[in-house]
Parts: sequence; structure tokens; C-alpha cells
Amino acid sequence: MRGICEKKLSLIHGLALERYKSVLENRPEIIESVTNKVLASYLDITPQHLCRLKKQIDKD
Repeated sequence: MRGICEKKLSLIHGLALERYKSVLENRPEIIESVTNKVLASYLDITPQHLCRLKKQIDKD
């Protein structure tokens, strides 16, 4: 149970890149089914920052 709570807290308080990677790994259907604006709002970042994160992930 503790591991689940820590994981949820990291999603809430983690860096934007960590939150985006978590969604990529755990809920890829969200990314495919919503607009970037909605996804950015879900991640609590701007759409511009989301675009930078996507480019960063693509480079890796």
C-alpha cells in the first residue's frame, strides 16, 4: 500500500517530465485520445511546455 501512495504522490509533486513519462507508461490511451491542450492541463503544465517535453522524449 505504501508503494502505491508514494507513486501517486510522485505523480502529483514530481517534475513535469516525470508526470508525462508516467502517463506515457501507465496510460498511453490518454495521450492518444485527448488534445495537447487537455493533456497539458491534466499534467498541470502549459501546452508549450508539453511540446518541449515531447521533443525531449523524442530525442532520447
